[in-house]
Amino acid sequence: MKIAVITPYATMDGIAIYAEDLFARVGQKAEVIVLCSRDFVFMSKRGSLNYLACWDKSGNSVDDVLAAIKEVTPDVVHLQSHDAYFQLHASENLINAILALGIKIVITAHNVRTAGHNLGEIAATLRRVDQIITLSAADHDYLTSLGINSVYQPHPYWQYKLVDQSEMRAKLGLDKSTPIIATHGLVNTNKGLIETAKTIALIKKEFPQVMWLALNAVHPGLEVSKTYAEELEAVIAELGISENIYWHKKFIDDNQLVAQMLSLADIGLLPYAESGESASGAIRKFVAANLPCVISNIKQLKEVADVFSVTDSVDPLALAARAIELFNDPAAQILQREKMQDLLLANSWEQATNQHLAIYESLMAA
Repeated sequence: MKIAVITPYATMDGIAIYAEDLFARVGQKAEVIVLCSRDFVFMSKRGSLNYLACWDKSGNSVDDVLAAIKEVTPDVVHLQSHDAYFQLHASENLINAILALGIKIVITAHNVRTAGHNLGEIAATLRRVDQIITLSAADHDYLTSLGINSVYQPHPYWQYKLVDQSEMRAKLGLDKSTPIIATHGLVNTNKGLIETAKTIALIKKEFPQVMWLALNAVHPGLEVSKTYAEELEAVIAELGISENIYWHKKFIDDNQLVAQMLSLADIGLLPYAESGESASGAIRKFVAANLPCVISNIKQLKEVADVFSVTDSVDPLALAARAIELFNDPAAQILQREKMQDLLLANSWEQATNQHLAIYESLMAA
């Protein structure tokens, strides 16, 4: 059984990381080839997937990817769908062309409804797709309501061996920092980083030794990421909190290292704004770090709403109050950690791999 996966690969992209981790495992049971975007830079050393670069992000032409599909002759094409990769009409053309070739098609919808991108607009085409995988319950319900064959499979969770917090803090000279508050994710306008900077400034009034551990990479290929980083730097300087921040601006292509670094913190903070994304890769690293968190009340983080402390407001005053409250409540932290362990057990990569293989095998048997 040969699976062709249309996805970005080995680049600074959360879906690229998701796809590599998943299909490296699928590749142990089936033949996998990645039909990747041409912007790949091979930062990743984790996988060894075969690849063929054949499309451009945000493009409208699907001719090259169709030529690649004809070349590799897969049994199943699995499209990782996101509006940053193919616009709606291009996605529709690609799906119809694959179906016309008589090839089975599976789609994982990484965003379903965003500004200018609503998969409901191509519902007639999606009803012909063999299987659509959604990463949020809300997306599943929406597509199912349109008569589309959708199954909800949560983005899996990583689980790693962590470092001894006290020992590592002492080695790094962080033992006198209180509290340590961590953020993670590519720098972008929806991550609430300016709000976080203002929150740290407020917390500093009560805890002068507060440390912001910012594992927030600046994407060198995205102008919006570079511009927002410059704005954030200006805010940090204006607030006078530069000495309270460790900002790691380079992409860390090692999830275990990220989780270990996050585990040095006391509290995680994710004041994300709604962007239409179905799931968050970053939140899974906080769970892997066993780190109690304060998160915003958005669809993207809904799956962990009963695990972490949820705030309806990302105003810095509200965020600071909620972070201090959680820091001062050991019982609440313990409860969050217990719930995180349940998530890890219920949503493993092995389970996701088996679910994907079961879908492919059922399609081949049909």
